[in-house]
Amino acid sequence: MAGRFPGAENLDAFWSNLVEGVDAVSRFTDEELIAAGVAPKDLGDENYVPARGVFPRLESFDSTFFNYTPADASMLDPQVRALHEEVYHALEDAGYSAEGRSESIGLFLGATNNVPWESHTLRTALSRSGMLFAGMQLNDKDFAATRIAYTLGLKGPALALHTGCSTSLVAVDMACRYLWTGACQIAVAGGSGLTLPHRRGYRYQPNMIHSPDGRCRAFDKSAAGTVEGNGAGAVVLKRLETALRDGDRIYALIKGSATNNDGNRKVGYAAPSIEGQAEVIRKAHRVAKVTPAQLSYVETHGTGTALGDPIEVEALRKAFGPGPAGTVGIGSLKSNIGHLDTAAGVASLIKACKIVESGTVPESLHFEELNPVISLDGSPFYVVGRQEELRRKQSPAQHALPVRVGVSAFGIGGTNAHVVLEEAPRPKPPA
Repeated sequence: MAGRFPGAENLDAFWSNLVEGVDAVSRFTDEELIAAGVAPKDLGDENYVPARGVFPRLESFDSTFFNYTPADASMLDPQVRALHEEVYHALEDAGYSAEGRSESIGLFLGATNNVPWESHTLRTALSRSGMLFAGMQLNDKDFAATRIAYTLGLKGPALALHTGCSTSLVAVDMACRYLWTGACQIAVAGGSGLTLPHRRGYRYQPNMIHSPDGRCRAFDKSAAGTVEGNGAGAVVLKRLETALRDGDRIYALIKGSATNNDGNRKVGYAAPSIEGQAEVIRKAHRVAKVTPAQLSYVETHGTGTALGDPIEVEALRKAFGPGPAGTVGIGSLKSNIGHLDTAAGVASLIKACKIVESGTVPESLHFEELNPVISLDGSPFYVVGRQEELRRKQSPAQHALPVRVGVSAFGIGGTNAHVVLEEAPRPKPPA
């Protein structure tokens, strides 16, 4: 795995921030905002919130290492440059490269629309004779997967996709299916989220998605919206039996995954759906061949919005059914790093993998008292408001079960994804 998230240039720093309860969303001074091009009059607006999760080390890129000329590298969308590096680092973390390998390595990625960058670089391309055709391939985020496949020599399927906020978790589900069918032997899945300029705040609007103070309080009575974050992440996937045979390091096992769409089972196109979310969670449980009672924790989509949180909890209640109180924790990474849009799903998956690997559940920040619109009565759920050890479940025969957790991501437009993780099997000692 590899990633670069607000306040963390790598996964060691990312996990350290989580277990230390760090809110990694940046708060900018007036001087920083003016230097970034924010108009002074905007700073006097009482609804202007000077907060955002900043993409680390966005200005750096080793163009020579990835075989780009300086001119071409300057046209590449910065988030696509970052994806080059994080895909490479994820393969490196897994102990693989494409060089001299017979296995087919697939690549499944998504990225945020970056209209300001495309507009700026297209004007530059038009000013350079003969650069328009090449420029349109360099600055378009939808060429990310094939560009990286070309640069790193990856010969499996290379696909770009976009399903809004669920993009990178849908990419993981898609990668799993390509592995199951044998279309590739190794898969890399992930995504990036970036809006430019990324060192600026936003204007708060009541009853919209953004928080009035730059803090995401998922499931809390004071929850009033989310805050934007920027970053990129990637995970390397392989069939379990092959990974065990090859002695690979395994953070966690994807026991099952599913995607669906809400259709018209909601009040509007951009609204979430209780039925759609509950359905995708149940489907993932069926694929994983687990029962809800066997899960210890769910890393939720958890945006901290007035509409999103109650609907998500109600969907979880429908999917899980009744259960002993306080037996399934829920939390949200967005309280730490903000909402990474297309990269939100893979960021949540990485957090959940670290939870499974370490047995530690970091606190969901800024939670003090449950939103009164949300009811947990009769359900197994509780919000992880303080760091705790992951609770292992037992079978009806009182045998210890493998640790299992869920991960959700829900996209505007209604494409939902859910993944069930299980702790990795212990490698057998050599004979």
